[in-house]
Amino acid sequence: MYTSEQYKYLLLRRLQRDFSMPSAADRAYTYNFFLRLFEGITVTEAAYASFISVMDEELEYCAENGYYSVDTIPQDSVKEHTLLLQPAFAALGIRMDIQLSGPAFGMQNMYLTATAVFTKPDGTELSWVVDGASLGSASNYFRINSLAGTEYGYATDSARYYRLEDTEPLGADGLDPHCAGPGLGWAYSAEDNALTVSGSGSFAGVVADGQLGCGDYVTLILGAEVGRLLPGCLGSATRPFAHIKTLVVLRPEDAPLTLDAGIIHNTARTLDVYTDNAWLRAYSFPSNVTVNLHPLSEWAG
Repeated sequence: MYTSEQYKYLLLRRLQRDFSMPSAADRAYTYNFFLRLFEGITVTEAAYASFISVMDEELEYCAENGYYSVDTIPQDSVKEHTLLLQPAFAALGIRMDIQLSGPAFGMQNMYLTATAVFTKPDGTELSWVVDGASLGSASNYFRINSLAGTEYGYATDSARYYRLEDTEPLGADGLDPHCAGPGLGWAYSAEDNALTVSGSGSFAGVVADGQLGCGDYVTLILGAEVGRLLPGCLGSATRPFAHIKTLVVLRPEDAPLTLDAGIIHNTARTLDVYTDNAWLRAYSFPSNVTVNLHPLSEWAG
């Protein structure tokens, strides 16, 4: 038997295990979202067991019907199985409703645009949106890990890790809902309309969402220990991050900076970049991105 915070941690781990996202920014955002959703909620052993039982049932249903990503689930199944998920969240004291928008890509029964609205006991609402911009690359597009696809010996050896039996659960209250990527956190200043990323690791991108404490920041400041920029962190086809007008990179001039392919999408925009870092200054931005490059000494921050 665990504490409420440990059960929250296990729920978060289960969500990470059973649903995966190709976008690093979406992974960080969803992690932050559910930490915020679970804040102030008491999770008992019975509530946890009820939730996991329903989740296992849903994964089995997806496996039997060949549903392995969000765009493969027919709208009728979404409506039907919402009724199963609602009692699971209700056991946590959370009301959940799924609102479907129009059909995506001309497919009568397929939906990619939907909003899951969660209402906490104190009346606070949090909305998690799947935005069907294009097939297979929508914001918060997720895969359903309902089939392991491993050989038996490996599955047997890895089972205890898969079942999250490898370590004592942490407490969710010790986790920070300001993830900006592996090893990184963010802080938002409403006064400056700026978001500062600190820590040591890889930057995934931070989705601007007021319900998580971050507005449409215009200035993005990356700390000196940010050593890698992941694909789409400054803008992708579905998350253009067009609200960012100024990028400040504090990485020292001679410190290596790994720049993955596609860190910014080729969307027409203008970006003021302040940095001394040799790797970023030598980076070839896409043709539609107009970059005004400045040394750090010109930054007034």
